Amino acid sequence: MSKEKKTKKSKRKHEHQNRQEFSLALKLNSRLTWRLFRLFIFMDILIVVLLASFSLYHVEHEISRWYEKDISRLSLEDGPWETPGGFTFSQGGQTPDGYVIAERWYRIFDASWQSVPRSVVLPEMPNESIFERLYDADYVFYGEDFTISYHLGNDVSLIYMTLAVLLVAEGLLLLGSVHAQNKMIRRSLKPIYEMEQVTRSLKHTASLAELSDLTGRINKIEAKNLNTRLSVDSAQDELKGLSAAINDLLERIEEAYRSQARFVSDASHELRTPISVIQGYANLLDRWGKHDEKTLQESIDAIKNEAAGMKDLVEQLLFLARGDNEAMALHLEQFDLSLLAEEVVKESQMIDEHHHLYFESDGRLFIEADTQLTKQAIRILVDNSIKYTPAGERISVKTMALDGMAAVQVQDNGIGIVPDDLPYIFDRFYRSDESRARKTGGTGLGLAIAKWIIHHQGGYLDVLSRKDFGTRITACLPLLEYEEKNI
Repeated sequence: MSKEKKTKKSKRKHEHQNRQEFSLALKLNSRLTWRLFRLFIFMDILIVVLLASFSLYHVEHEISRWYEKDISRLSLEDGPWETPGGFTFSQGGQTPDGYVIAERWYRIFDASWQSVPRSVVLPEMPNESIFERLYDADYVFYGEDFTISYHLGNDVSLIYMTLAVLLVAEGLLLLGSVHAQNKMIRRSLKPIYEMEQVTRSLKHTASLAELSDLTGRINKIEAKNLNTRLSVDSAQDELKGLSAAINDLLERIEEAYRSQARFVSDASHELRTPISVIQGYANLLDRWGKHDEKTLQESIDAIKNEAAGMKDLVEQLLFLARGDNEAMALHLEQFDLSLLAEEVVKESQMIDEHHHLYFESDGRLFIEADTQLTKQAIRILVDNSIKYTPAGERISVKTMALDGMAAVQVQDNGIGIVPDDLPYIFDRFYRSDESRARKTGGTGLGLAIAKWIIHHQGGYLDVLSRKDFGTRITACLPLLEYEEKNI
């Protein structure tokens, strides 16, 4: 076969592979984009409903206040009376007009105000769109000898502006995600097409060294980096070796999938409890909160606390997700680990007055790492000791040089950990005692985050614990030699 024919054949194969990659990448990208689009639409509808509900609640609340003040005392004989809040009081009852609210919805309003008919009145503007008519709409209450109307223009404008900002942001996110997803999918599919080519070319002869090299390259693909590319010049291998490598790869993919499924299930379980609490207190507010100030304040405090907990959980989940995707950039700099640990101890002493925190150092320990992430890891270890150590007990933090590593050691006299639980304490959402963990708070992700931070900076964590005696966790990071320091 001539060189020109070989070149044409190779070119046709390359074009065929590109068409296959583009077709499959387009299908996958379309599905991912469609899912993201549906999620955005659902979020937009939910936000609009929430804003409209809040506006309705505000109007009903203000009207209830006026009703309690006795509207009959207002002098309406001289004409309508307007308030700075957008309410207009008119003398004389009217027949309900516009879109009258059904009576079955009245029971959600204030008891003293439930019998008054309500409607939403849209102006007759045949040449205007429904959105412009909504801007000039009024929410009207029809009393026996008075009428109250509230102009919805400001509320509609707020909803329009919020929706416009959301749509612009979502549009930009969709455009960005299409490009990013396409690159990610193409990279992920690259090894698969190369493995297909290799399998098709197994009938050709090759040396054992080439075959073993290919098997080793396939073995390097793991669940966390399926986008690893196979650089194969002569894609031949022994069928047995290739099959074993692919089977091993599939096992790792399956394990990664199971791990991801467990992670999603655990995250859903952790979010279910605060959502149920918020829903419960919302029902409590709906039933008694309008008349019972104690119930109202209790519900508000509980909802705020649960929302704060959900915010922390989501932030930690995002941190771990970025870490899993290798999207977490480390800003390396040289600093003294002892000073950083001492700073964490001082901050913890100001926050927690129920434990005796002590700091001890063997001297200056210079490392090269990300200052903020390292501080976060140390704080997690200290906070964990505080949570599981009874009030009045001692917690000590010590820095030292240990086998060529700079070590931060956090030791407490807390409840300790049973031996069976020690191998799993750094797993996500793992708690040795669910009931006790629920009382102490936390998300079950702190130690997993600390492990990620330490491991991705070339260090390791060591744990020594005994139930009812306490726990000692040591975080070790590479220690800079004297000549390496540049401070």
